[in-house]
Amino acid sequence: CVAPVTKLKSTCPVLSVRRNVPPATNFGVQAASAMIIPWKTDAPVYHVPYGTIGLIVLNTLIFFLVPSDSEQLIPWMLQFGEGLHPLQWVSNNFLHADLFHLLGNMVFLWLFGLIVEGKIGWWRFLLIYGGLGVVESASVQICMQHQSGMALGASGAIFGLLAMSLVWAPLNEVSCVVFVLFRPFTFDVPVLTFAGLYLLWELFVAWMSDFRISSEMLHLAGAVPGFVVALLMLKLDLVDCESYDLLSVIRGKDGKSLPPPPPLSPAEQAEKLSARRNAASAHLQNHLSTGNVQEALALYKRIRESDPDWHPPPQDLLRLAKLFHTYQLWPESVAPLVEYLQTAPNPAPRVRLSLAQILLDHEKRPNQAARVLARLSPAELTPELAQVRDRLLARAKKLSAQGELELATEDW
Repeated sequence: CVAPVTKLKSTCPVLSVRRNVPPATNFGVQAASAMIIPWKTDAPVYHVPYGTIGLIVLNTLIFFLVPSDSEQLIPWMLQFGEGLHPLQWVSNNFLHADLFHLLGNMVFLWLFGLIVEGKIGWWRFLLIYGGLGVVESASVQICMQHQSGMALGASGAIFGLLAMSLVWAPLNEVSCVVFVLFRPFTFDVPVLTFAGLYLLWELFVAWMSDFRISSEMLHLAGAVPGFVVALLMLKLDLVDCESYDLLSVIRGKDGKSLPPPPPLSPAEQAEKLSARRNAASAHLQNHLSTGNVQEALALYKRIRESDPDWHPPPQDLLRLAKLFHTYQLWPESVAPLVEYLQTAPNPAPRVRLSLAQILLDHEKRPNQAARVLARLSPAELTPELAQVRDRLLARAKKLSAQGELELATEDW
């Protein structure tokens, strides 16, 4: 798959070493005319993968903006026998030799980035990804001081993510598409099997070549620090794998093997429920403070579905609705507004007016809007608010008379 390390000719900037992760040709299936493409995983994702998506976009832009055969790329590649160049430890991770090199790496970055970032969030993920790339590149350049050649590609860091996924989510499955004689077949395989076989194959090929520097050795150089980082974060409780990590599996104490916990007493159940609700409210407040609208929406829906009796403080419900309004997510704001009206001791009249307007403008529910407005007491309205109510009520009656189709109204 890769040529041995040789000196790069100035007239032909062909790479002597490529850190490449093609879908399966590097897995030894090429002889059987097969290609395996992993495309999704069932590992739980607790954070939107902004970091993974951003890295894929950045790598793709760099590839298409700067041709891979351009002389401009040479100073940014990982050069051997030319001294130490810390900037190259970063830059070479964003360069690719050809389109298949890019596509193969990005497929694997998406899959294993999703697993890792899904557990720790975007900023910690980017720090780890960058650190893995730098450590792997620095160690290789140091070891290759008396050799010549160059290397580039993101697969050093990606193999670090692969090793981390093996430690953090060994029992989760990877969905793959395999093309055999151009015919597609699908199958699922545990991360432990998929990543384990990949690493064993790289180790076998490296052993067959007497562990000379090659793509396989570069891949392994990225996997080792990834494995170490994953174990350290697990031991230091910096990541929550819910007892489905590799160490729990080896000890037979993974989530699938653990016996069911003993039943809790009513007092313990109440205490646990209160703690869970307090934690949910704290998470919601954190998302509101940082303006993370998607995370706030996902958390609100998830908690409300699992615990319908959970009610955030009224002021948080208003903040959530205002955040949705900022991003023009009008239908999404209906639920927190309704919950605010149902739980607040003295709900503000403006909130009821705002809900009625959303029902008219975006939900096309004039009858429900009329019911919402009917709950307003004239005594609590200023002349200005009374005019707004009358105008909205007139619109509701007009839309209803025009035969606007609407489901049954609710008592809000």
